[in-house]
Amino acid sequence: MSEDQEELLAALIAGLKSGGDDIAHKLSSIVERKGDGSENKLTPVEIGDVLMRRFAMLEHPHEFAKGQLVRWKPGLRNRRYPLYGNPAIVLEIFKKPVGMSSDDPSSPYYREPVDIQLGLIDSDQDFLTFFFDKRRFEPFDV
Repeated sequence: MSEDQEELLAALIAGLKSGGDDIAHKLSSIVERKGDGSENKLTPVEIGDVLMRRFAMLEHPHEFAKGQLVRWKPGLRNRRYPLYGNPAIVLEIFKKPVGMSSDDPSSPYYREPVDIQLGLIDSDQDFLTFFFDKRRFEPFDV
């Protein structure tokens, strides 16, 4: 068994022991660390399946409150921070998306509907604040 397979198996076992609540986050984190994915090519049918699942997660809404801890939904992180599995705290929720967009239509942030401000701790343990699309987050259950 390869080192990658052992790591995936360990994550699955740990997730099952903990009730399975965090398996997707652990696996997403492991897969993300494996690089550009060139060694793990998906077939077009598999890509379609992943797209449908990610779309369903994006469209599944959560209601958040100021002071609540949240984390990325699996496979929906589009920013460097916070890291998968790490919590962020809700600072503000906007009724209408604020005007945070790139001027470049080819950017993934072009006209992104940022409607939540989150606070997080970086690697130096500094408190940073950023704006995000709240559809990409779910409650962080401690």
